[in-house]
Amino acid sequence: MPEVSATLHLVTRTLEDSAEGASQLFIEFLLFPGLSTLAHRERRARFALLDVGEELLKALPLDEISRRVVLGEPEMTTVELSVIPGKRTEAWKEAMDIRLDALVWEQSGQMIAVLPALSISVIAPSRNALPDMLKEHALSAIKRDGWNTSHLQMALLQRGDFKLQSIPWTPSLESARDRWKRLNATEKATDVVEQLCTRMEEPFLAQAYEVQTTLAHLARLLSLPDKPSILLVGPGGVGKTALVQELVLRRGDHKLGEKAFYRSSGSRLIAGACGFGMWQKRCRDLVESAKQRPVIFFLGNLFELMNVGQSSAGSESIASFLRPYLIRRDIQVIVECTPEQMAVIEKNDPRLSEAFRIMKVEEPSREAEQAILLSTSIKMGRDRGRFTREALQRIAALHHRFMGYAAFPGAPLRFMQRLHEGAEKNTLIEEAEVFAAFSSETGMPRHLLDPQQPLDLAATRAWFQRRVQGQDAAVEVITSVIAQLKAGLTRPGRPLASLLFTGPTGTGKTEMAKALAEFLFQSPERMIRLDMSEYGQPWSAQRLVNGSHGGKEGILTAAVREQPFNVLLLDEFEKADAAVFDLLLQVLGEARLTDAAGRTADFSNCVVIMTSNLGAQEYSRGRLGFDVSGSGLQDAVEHFTSAVQKALRPEMFNRIDRIVPYRPLSEEVVLSLTRREVDAVSLRSGFASRKLRLEVSEPLLRHLAAKGYDPRYGARPLKRRIAEELLAPLSDKVMHTHGPYSIQAELGPDGRPAIEVIRPDWSTREVTSEAAHFSRSDLQSRTFDAARLRRAYQRLLISTMTNGLRGKVRLLEQKLRAQRMKDRASRRSKNTWMGHDPELDRLKTCLTQMQNEANTQFAREEALIVALHQDQLEILRAREPLTMTGWEDLVLEAYALWQPPPKRLIFFMRGQPGSELFDFARVYHDVAASLKASVRVGLFYKKTPARLLTEDGLHVLADSPPSVKEQATLWTKDVESVSAIALWIEGAHANMHLKHEDGLHLSKSRRKSKEEEAAAKKADTQTKNRQNPVDWACRLEVRVPGENMQHLGQLTVPLQELVGLPDLESGTICRQYDPVKQIVREGSENARKDGRFQEDWLLQSLRAITLGEALA
Repeated sequence: MPEVSATLHLVTRTLEDSAEGASQLFIEFLLFPGLSTLAHRERRARFALLDVGEELLKALPLDEISRRVVLGEPEMTTVELSVIPGKRTEAWKEAMDIRLDALVWEQSGQMIAVLPALSISVIAPSRNALPDMLKEHALSAIKRDGWNTSHLQMALLQRGDFKLQSIPWTPSLESARDRWKRLNATEKATDVVEQLCTRMEEPFLAQAYEVQTTLAHLARLLSLPDKPSILLVGPGGVGKTALVQELVLRRGDHKLGEKAFYRSSGSRLIAGACGFGMWQKRCRDLVESAKQRPVIFFLGNLFELMNVGQSSAGSESIASFLRPYLIRRDIQVIVECTPEQMAVIEKNDPRLSEAFRIMKVEEPSREAEQAILLSTSIKMGRDRGRFTREALQRIAALHHRFMGYAAFPGAPLRFMQRLHEGAEKNTLIEEAEVFAAFSSETGMPRHLLDPQQPLDLAATRAWFQRRVQGQDAAVEVITSVIAQLKAGLTRPGRPLASLLFTGPTGTGKTEMAKALAEFLFQSPERMIRLDMSEYGQPWSAQRLVNGSHGGKEGILTAAVREQPFNVLLLDEFEKADAAVFDLLLQVLGEARLTDAAGRTADFSNCVVIMTSNLGAQEYSRGRLGFDVSGSGLQDAVEHFTSAVQKALRPEMFNRIDRIVPYRPLSEEVVLSLTRREVDAVSLRSGFASRKLRLEVSEPLLRHLAAKGYDPRYGARPLKRRIAEELLAPLSDKVMHTHGPYSIQAELGPDGRPAIEVIRPDWSTREVTSEAAHFSRSDLQSRTFDAARLRRAYQRLLISTMTNGLRGKVRLLEQKLRAQRMKDRASRRSKNTWMGHDPELDRLKTCLTQMQNEANTQFAREEALIVALHQDQLEILRAREPLTMTGWEDLVLEAYALWQPPPKRLIFFMRGQPGSELFDFARVYHDVAASLKASVRVGLFYKKTPARLLTEDGLHVLADSPPSVKEQATLWTKDVESVSAIALWIEGAHANMHLKHEDGLHLSKSRRKSKEEEAAAKKADTQTKNRQNPVDWACRLEVRVPGENMQHLGQLTVPLQELVGLPDLESGTICRQYDPVKQIVREGSENARKDGRFQEDWLLQSLRAITLGEALA
């Protein structure tokens, strides 16, 4: 390697002595700020820095070293500065003079200076320019870095004395060839332990609490002379992994300090080993490496190790491969498993457990649980929220009651971690937050979890009666089950309830299970439905629980493990095989199932509902038609109970909590179900999107109910009958109808529905307490309208206009504050400061109104959604607090504050002479008047009277008499004598809508006949002009009058503009009208909309355009 000679410079700053009286030195390399140290002794620190610096400098690129090496000889100099205090520095008012040391040298024809105190460098073109540049950059650095905020900061800049020392440096640098070889050389093989395992380091390990006894027992086993491997057996979540981590943290206390702990797993040991014998070689190398060092491996789950490595080529796994080494004590490991997995391990590989000392890890006691939760809360409180003691007790109670399948303390600690992550800093997490989080995770409603919230059984009963009609006995049973759950009287270690619904098909058994899932867990998706007729073979039971080594789970166990809080519906369970009944015995008796892989599914939070048709045929025999006999409920209970007893084994029958009989449906119930199905049809998208209302007469409803009920199938054929007899004839009407219309369906003379489409008279539908009838479709429509209005308010709140109003408020408030401070500073001011600004008050009032109305609409929509969910049609009797028209008025009011419109406008209209020009001007006159504006008219004539000419004779004044009576006579003038019309419009609200009407307005007067069109086409062909002439056009100019113009009589127009025909060919097109087709095009684009040039349409169009501008 070549040697290079260079000179390095050490800058030593002597600081004040420390509190113990020792000297303090700060030493750094010049131009190498990363090479620095703080020490007490100069000689020792200098040599240590040189040793480290030489190694670091050798690693730098050669060009980088050459740029940083000082070629000249640095000199010490002093820079004198006058520092002005920063803004808002109350204790420091006047400038301060300071002196800073600098190092200066000449290099490559330029002067270079370094200020170590500020860590800046300055390059000057000459020595004369250096002082000024140095002062300028130093003051900029002081201001930029905030040194001029206090006297203390300025004192820190001047602390210590500087000393410069030059040191020769002759490093042996690499040649280009050696450097290339080093960079491209093959990396040294990594140690196999470091490659396959991760060292368990203290900073990355979680602390465990209340494990002193268990920890001492584990440490004693690991310290035995024969170095046994340990198998930790305990339920999932009991803290087996946490126990190992705590041992690593405290290994010094248990005489295991010389041991190194490494962590790995079966998947990591085998990752990337695709060839034959590769993972075996890895494991053998790991064992050989472990023999040479004191190391303990934590390899995770033993069940995983027993499965990983097996293939079609052989059944050897990592566990079976390591078993001989474990028995000979060549390697010491810690593994874990659950009791269920232990049973599978002993069954599949009985000799594997002989290689370990088995240590059971039990759940902590109730006292230890509270101590663990409290210690964890204290640790979490250092970062964010802290749990109250009542919240910790409630966490423990909820998990013991509803999550007994999960061992303590794992599940509560994970719950606390999730709740803590969403909490704000320095806040208390109380019981309310615990109930809300637990309800969100499990789906159970708050009133079932919180004992302080009562459960309204009457409302619960009514809710289920609306969902499942005609089955009061079943509703009573479900209500009693919910009451037991609320009271905490359910039996531990059993499902929440096990019910058997028996009775004829189509009577509401499945619908009751869906309703119960929605009530208990807030979603009908929480129902797990299994058709037991698919499990009638002897091997069907294995499909429910079988788990293979490939990780495939059973159908039932996988569904329950994924969502433990559910309603399990076993439909037609009597058709299942006897082996399936054996599984059900375990579910109903112990609330748990274990698959072949040792995974346990817990059913303690399930409501198991079995449905059956046992005895239904005998009970319905002789009862064809609707059930009108009024037979007692007790007879039905005895009949179905006897039928179930005959079909089931005694042990199965005794594990069913309640047998709930379902009776055939009565005529009133079927009619009610028919009405509900028709209401559901009216809510479909075909009706809602077209704003159609479906009204079905009572005779037709009774007809559909009678035809749709079958004693053999219950109410199941009802939907099919409605689809065939009602929806089929409705489809054609709906496709060709767009609302708002009402589609009325009556029962025709031929027994078929007669469909009629009519426009409803909305004026007769007043929302009063005497309103005749409301349907669910009315509530659905009202909810849609409320959502649309809520979205409109949301759009308004986030619009550019609203943000602009907020910015105006901030500017005006800042102006008021500045005025207040100015008045306080000048006590002699004779001007009285006003405490408020009228414009600021208007802006604040408008913004407050926006937010209040938005909140009102949000609350109204929520109330309608709740009412729709609970079928509360009474809410429709109240008028809506807000309307879309009110929202539009609020937007226009805010727009006038944001972009104040001109107070006065002049409309100058020049078009083809005739009555069309007068009609055109009259519409704008009426529109402005309806917008509460003051409007005056002025006329310009083809033959200008002398009284209307100016003195020079080049300009014409508008004929605009001042009196109202004379103004009215202007509209009676000869239309052919008028050349132009002017309107003087005074009113901010009207001008806000009218200010953008400038441009050409085109219109067709009438549609030509076929003969006229043919003649016009022939004439165009002869004249080679294929463009049809416009029937009528007008140029409208919108002008803002100056301050010196007070009335329309002062308006002057050049006489030359009134001579001849106006220019109606060039310019921007504002609007095009087609009165025959009643189509309007805005601008020159092809976007069309229905309408015609009338006052009502123009008002609506101008309002829509202004609203669009306001919310753009």
